[in-house]
Amino acid sequence: MEKYIEDISELNLAEEINRGSCSSIYRLDSLLLFKFFNEDYRDLSDSINLEFLDTISTISSISDLHFVARGIDVYRSSSELFGYTMKEINASKLDEVSDDALVFDIILGFEKLKTDIRRLSDNYVKTEDIGGDNILYNGNMYLLDLDLSLVNKGYVPDELYFLTRQNVFRCVFDRITGCKFKDMVSNDDYFEYCNKIIDFTANAVGYYPKTVSEFKGAYQKTIGLQ
Repeated sequence: MEKYIEDISELNLAEEINRGSCSSIYRLDSLLLFKFFNEDYRDLSDSINLEFLDTISTISSISDLHFVARGIDVYRSSSELFGYTMKEINASKLDEVSDDALVFDIILGFEKLKTDIRRLSDNYVKTEDIGGDNILYNGNMYLLDLDLSLVNKGYVPDELYFLTRQNVFRCVFDRITGCKFKDMVSNDDYFEYCNKIIDFTANAVGYYPKTVSEFKGAYQKTIGLQ
């Protein structure tokens, strides 16, 4: 929901908890954060920033997104975009997930995310800048910082779905194997693909490696990197 204010001072932002290339994150209360955009993204006389606002508003309006960080209330004036409130997600960046995490649990988290990816794609959202630092994991997997995505009803939803799923999986594969994903997966069979590489690795080393640390070492040994 868009909310109009005259100036950001009306929100009484106090505790800054993080800062990135396009925004700063402030805590509003124990569950709610505010994403305050840097000056380059705020001027709504700029057509690029209007597209930016459209993307944020589109993602914010999609119902039943359980694993995508999105705006709750988007704050703006007649001429400026200030930012939006969002729920805090208590999770680790995928790049920083513990080596003791179970590989199969990470794969299940990725599979549960696909319903939200489908909803994004059906709303013509072409996700951009997908990487291990904007994927969170705590048993579930979440996408955040999708503000720089593109929205265009000329896009083909099935193609968007495939691209987003593939880009997220590249990050998952890199985390659990320490290798770059170079194969192709057809028909969205990532779960089957993962089971195959787990079985392939287990058969090669003679046991089922369960944790990220165990699986990474066993997989790299199997394909001759160690």
